[in-house]
Amino acid sequence: MIADEEGARLKAAFKARPAKILTAAPFTAKKSTKPLTEIRHFNKEERDEKRKEQRAQLEAQIAQKRAAMAQMAEAEAKAKAAKAAVEVKAMRQAMVHKARSANVLKHAPFVAKKAPPSSLTQPISPDFVTKARGALRTCDAHA
Repeated sequence: MIADEEGARLKAAFKARPAKILTAAPFTAKKSTKPLTEIRHFNKEERDEKRKEQRAQLEAQIAQKRAAMAQMAEAEAKAKAAKAAVEVKAMRQAMVHKARSANVLKHAPFVAKKAPPSSLTQPISPDFVTKARGALRTCDAHA
């Protein structure tokens, strides 16, 4: 509120001042103290030759990296194949039958097992149709 009152008071107390801009000298820019930019002729051939050399170096680096990667992959494949061959050889060696020594048999000779004390299970023919189910079937058929 106080700011509004002060703004209104300033507007009421406005007095016009003389326009100095109409009589003042116009704006003039100062001269620059920096040296002028040196203009050189653009030589496209030199730039093309330089760029061609850079590109050739880059291509050589890329080819070198690819060759190194291929060599590493080949070495890795050879190592993997050699490891697989060793594993197959070890597995085949482990699968060869080895006879037991006779000393084992001397200490514990083969003993046939005795029959169990209980009787063996007697097979019984399955009775698929019992009397109760048979009677149910005949009742359902008549109904």
